[in-house]
Amino acid sequence: MAKQLGERFGVVACFSDLPEMLRAATPDVVHITTPPQSHFSLATKCLESGSHVYLEKPFTVTADEAEALMQKGSATGGMIPKLQNIIELLRRGVGSAHIIDGTARNALLAEVFTDKGTGTMISA
Repeated sequence: MAKQLGERFGVVACFSDLPEMLRAATPDVVHITTPPQSHFSLATKCLESGSHVYLEKPFTVTADEAEALMQKGSATGGMIPKLQNIIELLRRGVGSAHIIDGTARNALLAEVFTDKGTGTMISA
C-alpha cells in the first residue's frame, strides 16, 4: 500500500525497513504513527541516527521508556515537567497515569469511560 501511495503522490522512495530508510534517506525528522508498543524502539533508532522524532500519542507505554526518550531529547518544552511528575508518581506505586487535553470538552470523561480517550496513558 505504501508503494501505491508513493507512486500516486510522487514519493521518490518507499521503505519497509527502518535502518535501510535511515541510511538511504537520512531524514531530518521522522513522524512515528505506528502502534504505541513500537514507539520506543523506533524513536530510539531514529534519534541515534541523528533524526528528530515526532511521536503520536501515546508518547510511550511505560515510565522507563518515557524517561529514556526524555534523556535522548524526544520530549521538549512543557511536556518535560508533565512527564517528570508522571514518572515520579509511577515510581511511587501508582499503576498508570494519563496526560489529557484540559481544553477539550469532557476530556476526562472520554479518557476514563471510553476506549477512544483523548490523552496519553503511561504505565509503571
